[in-house]
Amino acid sequence: MTEEFNLEHRMGWQNVLKRKIETLADYTNASPEERQNYHSAKQAVYQRRLIALRNSIANVGETSPNIPLEEDMRELQEIRNFHGRQHTRLKRKINKPDYFSPELEEQRKKVKLSTTPRGLRNLRPYLTLEEYQKLDAGQKIKYHAEKADYGKGEVTEDKAFHGRMLSRLRNKSNLPTYPTPELGGETAYGVTYTKEEYDSMSREDKGKYHSRMATRFRRENNVELLKFHKRMDGRIRRNSNLPTFYSPEHQEEQ
Repeated sequence: MTEEFNLEHRMGWQNVLKRKIETLADYTNASPEERQNYHSAKQAVYQRRLIALRNSIANVGETSPNIPLEEDMRELQEIRNFHGRQHTRLKRKINKPDYFSPELEEQRKKVKLSTTPRGLRNLRPYLTLEEYQKLDAGQKIKYHAEKADYGKGEVTEDKAFHGRMLSRLRNKSNLPTYPTPELGGETAYGVTYTKEEYDSMSREDKGKYHSRMATRFRRENNVELLKFHKRMDGRIRRNSNLPTFYSPEHQEEQ
């Protein structure tokens, strides 16, 4: 009797471990490990379907009307992400409840998807100055950090601009920040600050400014501006009583 009982007991547990999760009741009665495996399998299934759809329109232009396919891809992307979230919560034992289906996932904070349905980077749109000024410091940092992502392709002037704005925010500089180069913070030379901003900088920051500009104009083989910024940088380094200027034009105005 004991051997028969043990055999039935073992077979019973094997059946439980092999249980298919198809309904909410199945999910409720499943162990955390079974739930984790369920979400992992579902995530993989929807990922394969999403890739297949993306590949089916790979050669179709972004402006071509493929609304049904775009909507299908978006739905697959969202359901894939749902199962990915639940899998992560279970695997890492995060103190958040896991759910059987998206309909049951309550009070979830919506976040911007990192990619479009086609798999391209889902960049934030450029903001107007009015929109930008409504953001808090943390939101501005996220905005500029995305735009200044040096890990994606070549470093452009636009990325460099956002990198400078990001640096100002992270360093809690008194210098203003702007959503785009056209709205401020740049000059005809493509340098970092305006004359008004330069006047409000500390002596140390002015030295950093001139040092960066000297490096820039050395690369551009602009001898005149290279000499100017090296001269200003030298005055600051030597603690000279001679004044420093933002640009040759600024010096001439004085």
